[in-house]
Amino acid sequence: MIEVEKKFSLTPEQMKRIEESAEFVKEVINTDIYFDNPDYALVKKDWWLRSRNGNFEIKIPLENKQGLINIYDEITNTKEVTKRLELKKLSEDFEENLRLNNFKVLVKLVTNRRKFRIREFNIDIDQMDCGYTICEIEKMVENENEVEKTTQEIFELAKSLGLEIKQVRGKGLEYFYRFNKGVYKVIEDTKLRYE
Repeated sequence: MIEVEKKFSLTPEQMKRIEESAEFVKEVINTDIYFDNPDYALVKKDWWLRSRNGNFEIKIPLENKQGLINIYDEITNTKEVTKRLELKKLSEDFEENLRLNNFKVLVKLVTNRRKFRIREFNIDIDQMDCGYTICEIEKMVENENEVEKTTQEIFELAKSLGLEIKQVRGKGLEYFYRFNKGVYKVIEDTKLRYE
């Protein structure tokens, strides 16, 4: 599946509008642990390997002609993740295998996520334990032919909710900006701005 997503900053008024307009789905606490090797090979490619609440996935960007939108192939099958990362199989345990292939924890983020829905769009309001709040509107699509139309639909929905369409730092990037300038500089040097 392909994730088409746009991140937005939120004012209290905009948050209230979402709460009043959208169907509340659920609230969860997400613990995301991101991994990379010591030279940040994944970060430099805009690849995001994480364990979310114990489930591994990797997000790999697809060609993006849409500008302010994020388009990732989300791979949740650990065998496929192993293949994409070209890992040597040194252990049956995926996390142990990462460690044996010289991957380390890059950051651990804890987020209170409130999930909403409007039609086929998921709206997530994330409040990080470091005080950052962000909104994401996303839709999963089957193939790249649907991306342009979905992008326009996300922008239209955002405008109807009073959200401003501009570049916004994602949770990981905001964390690095605030607390790990070394990783933030690596990201800036490779012109990555969204995750």
